[in-house]
Amino acid sequence: MAVLPFFNASGNPDTDYLTDGISETLINNLSQLPGLRVSARSLAFRYKGKDVDPLKVGRELNVRAVVSGRVVTRGNLLIVQSDLMDVTNGTQLWGGQYNRPIADILAVQDDIANEIFEKLSLRLTGEERKRATRRYTDDAEAYQLYLRGRFYWNQGTIAGFKKAIEYLQQAIAKDPKYALAHAGLADSYLFLGSFWVEALSEATAAALKAIELDPTLAEAHVALGHIKLWLDWDWPAAEFEFKKGIALNPGSALAHNRYAMYLAAMGRPDDAIAEVKRAQELDSLSPIINTDLGWCLLYAGRGREAVEQFRKTLELDPNYVSAHWGLGASYTQQHLYEDAIAELKKAVTLSEGSPVLMGQLGFAYGLKGTSEETAKTLSELTALAQREYVPSSAVALVHAGVGDKARAIEWLERAYQEHDFSLVFLEVAPWFENLRGEARFQQLLRRMKLPERAGPGR
Repeated sequence: MAVLPFFNASGNPDTDYLTDGISETLINNLSQLPGLRVSARSLAFRYKGKDVDPLKVGRELNVRAVVSGRVVTRGNLLIVQSDLMDVTNGTQLWGGQYNRPIADILAVQDDIANEIFEKLSLRLTGEERKRATRRYTDDAEAYQLYLRGRFYWNQGTIAGFKKAIEYLQQAIAKDPKYALAHAGLADSYLFLGSFWVEALSEATAAALKAIELDPTLAEAHVALGHIKLWLDWDWPAAEFEFKKGIALNPGSALAHNRYAMYLAAMGRPDDAIAEVKRAQELDSLSPIINTDLGWCLLYAGRGREAVEQFRKTLELDPNYVSAHWGLGASYTQQHLYEDAIAELKKAVTLSEGSPVLMGQLGFAYGLKGTSEETAKTLSELTALAQREYVPSSAVALVHAGVGDKARAIEWLERAYQEHDFSLVFLEVAPWFENLRGEARFQQLLRRMKLPERAGPGR
């Protein structure tokens, strides 16, 4: 079945978070049920804001049933109209309207889910029904703040992650025992930390609190796995947490995707690509997953395929920062320096001047031989370091680009002392290829205790 994004009939874009949130919650809850395949959010949300024919959507998504709905808010009143259609014959299986105070939003979602269970004649155990209508909070205000946070998280932008953090912190302030909000906060810090490293340390407390509150929460274990990988460099613990998250929710595309990046860092390219493709099967239009397939291909030494994959991702989302970053890095490996620099400049701008991406741009400048731009990048990183943390790996990249191996390794050794997250990919990142023959680089790898790389480029 598919749950289409509910239509915001209020005409107020400020309430999009509510209509999106109701739809996404139904998708997540129904996905927990055995024997029921629910189309991924990214597929269903292609139809957001469109006047669509459920029969046509059903054929396009290859499903038997479609849930659609409209939401109107009038002051504190919430009006939700929802319908369930059998798209094989065009009959309406159920339709209902709820006029409730907005504080009853959780109850409305429970009622809609229960009606769907009944009309689909799903034979559910008590435990399965409980899991599919599970509430992580009974505080309607905290829940709405959480929905706002997820709304901004789904934008996949630097500004979006920052807004998500604000709203998730407010949700936790309303309900400190809201495990899902803690897990969402950890996720937001982790994604922001890809570009602004200082955000990473904030993720640990949020993930641990989520697990403390709810040890069965898959999202929390996946977030903790990412922390064990990026921050703690505890490879066995990271794999344990990723596998735990997948076991708790095998249908979580994000869990499979995060595990794929772990496998890539561990020098297991074939396993990584297989795992990220499993994530792609579950959520084929996710910019995150499609981008990470590109990164896994690049780390596997399949640079031309990586270029094509990053281009495909940018067709889905032209402003997705990591895809511009990956495309620029891939062009660099193909010696297409003008194209690489153009993409990396876009990435730096979209990331609001991330020092991580500035280092990658400086690397491309160095390989192209533009000494003036290379020196300017180093100067900008030095100036930025006077105001905030700049990872030493970013400076190392610029020196690697100009062929100064000694200084590049010196900065990588500083990065090791800082526990710089970029070193997780030290064994597989192609931009360090020219350093791998150096004894000091090999010593650094041994200190990292990274497994020896398999596959191309070994």
